[in-house]
Amino acid sequence: MTPESKLKKDIRDTLRKLGWHYRSMASTQYTRAGLPDAYAIKKGVVLFLEIKSETGKQTGAQINEMLNIRLSSGHYILVRCFQDVVDYCEKNNIIL
Repeated sequence: MTPESKLKKDIRDTLRKLGWHYRSMASTQYTRAGLPDAYAIKKGVVLFLEIKSETGKQTGAQINEMLNIRLSSGHYILVRCFQDVVDYCEKNNIIL
C-alpha cells in the first residue's frame, strides 16, 4: 500500500468512525480532471478532501477546483495528515 493510499484509508476510516458519510470520487474517463479525492457529509456540512502524501503536489486542475470550491464558500481541505482536517474544522467552527 502506498503512503497516499494508506492515508486515504486512514482518513476514510476515522471520519466514518466520527459519523461522517464519506465517499471517494472515482476518476474515470467521464469525470472532470481536478475533482477532489473524496467528500464527507455530516449535519449539512460538506467537506471536499484532496488527499496527498507529504511530497505529493496538486495539479493545475486540482488547484483550479480548490479555488472554485472556496470561492463558492465550500469547504476544501488539502489533507496530508488527519490533523489537517482537525485544524481546518476548528478554524471554521465545524464539529468533527
